[in-house]
Amino acid sequence: MRFRSKLSRAQLMEKYDILNQIEMDKKVEIVKEKEKSNIDLFIDDCQCIIKSGERLQRNARKLREIDQTHLATKKWFAKQVSRRECSFIGTSMHEIPEEQQSLRSFAPAPQGTDPDQWRKFQLFNKWQGTLKKTTF
Repeated sequence: MRFRSKLSRAQLMEKYDILNQIEMDKKVEIVKEKEKSNIDLFIDDCQCIIKSGERLQRNARKLREIDQTHLATKKWFAKQVSRRECSFIGTSMHEIPEEQQSLRSFAPAPQGTDPDQWRKFQLFNKWQGTLKKTTF
């Protein structure tokens, strides 16, 4: 088996001419900038204004997307709350204690109807009305 002999650092630098490359990289040409005229300065200012307008439009687009997602989550949350409220219609959790009820809140049950069923029907109608108000 044949192995290549490893080159030392000095041999590598000599073989690949690394020193000259390093020195060439160190030499940086200093280019003197031309003085800008008023027209050049005006053009630079206009370009800066255009770029800032584009940046503002991008930010406005991002804010609109954030608002839309916020409204979507708000709508979803309202829907979940109304579903939860609907599931408690007719239970003791949904009913208000009798001392706190106003007499005008519910019409009396018609003759021949069960008062509890009539109350549940009115609660359901009230809930349907809140759904119409909250639907977007």
